[in-house]
Amino acid sequence: MDNQVWLQVLHLLPRVTHDFPASTAAFEKIHAAHPHQLLPTLYLADLHTRTHHYDKALAFHHKALTLTN
Repeated sequence: MDNQVWLQVLHLLPRVTHDFPASTAAFEKIHAAHPHQLLPTLYLADLHTRTHHYDKALAFHHKALTLTN
């Protein structure tokens, strides 16, 4: 996923619509297709934190660390 603008829009969308499940599901699909991309991983960590799914958020934060090393 090379178009960062679409990722940013998708990440900001739930702040307006409050539809976190839809954005999270979309990022899950993007992450499944591009598991080595850092931005979708970080956005998933943020969305899971905002929805109080801390175990999933922590897992994505750990994965992000592995992608940066």
